[in-house]
Amino acid sequence: MSNYITVKRASADGGPARIEEAFKRSAEVDASRITVEVQDGKVILRGSVRSWAEREEAERTAGRPGSSEVDNQIVVNS
Repeated sequence: MSNYITVKRASADGGPARIEEAFKRSAEVDASRITVEVQDGKVILRGSVRSWAEREEAERTAGRPGSSEVDNQIVVNS
């Protein structure tokens, strides 16, 4: 019996739009305050948020399948 299943790594192409949409669905992240950039599969987050929890949630959301690395440059404004 042969298994012809091929597993391909997901790419971050179209990633900024995908990630920004995920931010909009998240009740914990204010998407309007965060910018997303993708370079060679690496997601770069910039902007400001109100809390460390919001910053961490943004990083978790951006790091979902398709992203090899997340560079979280978001600043927390208290």
